[in-house]
Amino acid sequence: MVAFQFYNDRISQYVEWDLPIHEYSFDMREQDLEHSLQLIKDNIQLEWIQKKFWMLEEWTKKFKLLEKIVDNIKHTDVIAFAGAELCWDFDPRFAKRYLNALMEKWWYEFFMHLPAVYDNYTSFGPYQNTSFVINGGKKNGIVKWNVSAVSEYCLPEDLKLPWSMIYLSPEDQHLSAFLNMIYNYAHLIQNLNTRQLESLDKNWSSKRSELVEYVCCAHHTPKYSLRAAKMRLDNNARSDFTVSCSNRIKKYATRSQKYYNHFNK
Repeated sequence: MVAFQFYNDRISQYVEWDLPIHEYSFDMREQDLEHSLQLIKDNIQLEWIQKKFWMLEEWTKKFKLLEKIVDNIKHTDVIAFAGAELCWDFDPRFAKRYLNALMEKWWYEFFMHLPAVYDNYTSFGPYQNTSFVINGGKKNGIVKWNVSAVSEYCLPEDLKLPWSMIYLSPEDQHLSAFLNMIYNYAHLIQNLNTRQLESLDKNWSSKRSELVEYVCCAHHTPKYSLRAAKMRLDNNARSDFTVSCSNRIKKYATRSQKYYNHFNK
């Protein structure tokens, strides 16, 4: 509903002001993602995560691992994430054609505010954010530990996300996708024991797709996703992440795996 209202309002503005339609394509979106990712990598101060939420000296090893993983995030990781959110069981070979057709017919602004069909909460955009991801709430005056907290403490003022997801601009949507990845990696690492941490440190670079799979699952059900990740790491990452996933989250893992493999050939 929010997206359709936005769409109608924006179209009326085009008619009234005679403004050009913002043409968009998948390739242009890739360029936007690369730009947003570089903005974050150039400006993010990850040490604030340790200062504000971890604080313990013995967690220095965890922080160093987080730095390495964040430094290796690629824009195609977010494309895989969005593909799993929007295209579901499409063959990835046709996903680009589908998204191009969608953007050509309905234009950029509508694409960036696509409403979720099956979500009980306000949710829109290619990354299907909800208030659980972008949350302006505070508890006892303290910012909740979520994507908004990463934005608030780790980014300069001009890059901070709005405190409510309904105010996200299309550019904010791209930034939020990367911050969502950073938050979920931090949350995963935060909850690992020594043995699990060593397993992740040893295996993550050769199995990057499974990090993206984890984020896609955690975006929907953090509790079960964390359980699956820890189970896999207890097994020294010998099996595929999907093997550790319950039926509740496996579909998200297999979808994102499919898109990750396609866009990272």
